[in-house]
Amino acid sequence: MKLFRILINAFIFPFLVFVFHILLYFLGIYELYAWIDIPMHFLGGFSIAFTYIYLTGFLYRENIVERLPFLIFFVFIISLVSLTAVLWEFFEFGIDIAFNLDTQKGVKDTLGDLLFGLIGGSFGFLLFKRYPKARR
Repeated sequence: MKLFRILINAFIFPFLVFVFHILLYFLGIYELYAWIDIPMHFLGGFSIAFTYIYLTGFLYRENIVERLPFLIFFVFIISLVSLTAVLWEFFEFGIDIAFNLDTQKGVKDTLGDLLFGLIGGSFGFLLFKRYPKARR
């Protein structure tokens, strides 16, 4: 039960961003305002950084992992955000293929999406980095 609560807390922020994304898509907001894609990818990276920092904090409090130096922790979190962003872009590509859609507008769009996801993840790291504290 404790693990379930931890996972809900960890993934609620990205889940809400995803629900907001779906809402914007079905309301046609992305078609009306193409620029909205940029802050959404920023927000996605931001929320994913929160999730990984939250989960790392849990692992730290449970004495499963040791506290990492600042730079190594940053590289670790940004690596996970990067992996998630790449997997998201693969997901979008798969959706485009499966349903004959055009959500990805090309390499320039995809690289911009990845860039803003990483920028959002970096901002998220800077905001949430102090979250994983030990309870002693």
